[in-house]
Amino acid sequence: MSGVDSTTSDAITSPQRLADLESSGLLDSPVVEALDALTDVARTALGADATAMVTAITADRQIVVSMADADPAREQPDPVPLSDSLCKYVVMTGEPYVDADVAAGAGDPGKWSRLGVGAYAGFPLRGPQGTVLGAVCVVTPHPRAWTPLDLQVMRSLASAAEFVVAMLAMARHERLARLSGAVPLEPLARVQHGLRTPLTSILGFLELLIEGSVGAVTSEQLTALQCCHRNALELREAVDVLAALGA
Repeated sequence: MSGVDSTTSDAITSPQRLADLESSGLLDSPVVEALDALTDVARTALGADATAMVTAITADRQIVVSMADADPAREQPDPVPLSDSLCKYVVMTGEPYVDADVAAGAGDPGKWSRLGVGAYAGFPLRGPQGTVLGAVCVVTPHPRAWTPLDLQVMRSLASAAEFVVAMLAMARHERLARLSGAVPLEPLARVQHGLRTPLTSILGFLELLIEGSVGAVTSEQLTALQCCHRNALELREAVDVLAALGA
């Protein structure tokens, strides 16, 4: 697997990284709803067989904090050991990890088939301190040749997810500061501005696709893109609401 075959590494077990993960707010609740719009955009943009996730990597577990699946009734998966995680490679290297055919390069190809993973593309999810807390990823049940457009969508969504995490961390900091009677150090507005920037890029790109400016799309693709566009607009509105609440 891209030359990385150990289950853990110093990057994963780093005390600083684990402290940053704890203070990020990602582990405060089983599901981080603020990220759901992003994973839904990813799943819709990449196809009906794609499952998009945002994961947090602890010292020994992968925890899914947001997921969008073709089956809306599918429950959020339980935490899994790092031996069953591909997102750990993103944390270990600090770089995107892309595999078009997971089973072909795996030591135990049957395991990934049982887990329903045929192809994987994951991008680093960095916290406010720059440490890699987990991954923004997409998996498909069968091998898939990832296109530059697929990867650009994921890269943009990973950037947006990082600003959501920054807002979560800031909100957590302010909540703890209020409980202790201390004055918050920074307003949420700066982070909100940072999140709007990648969202604006995503919206602009989706609008170009919908208008056909970068090539013709089928009616099914158009429907999916329009759904993505609505979800991205809803996320931008949610960001504005969060910023107003934190002002």
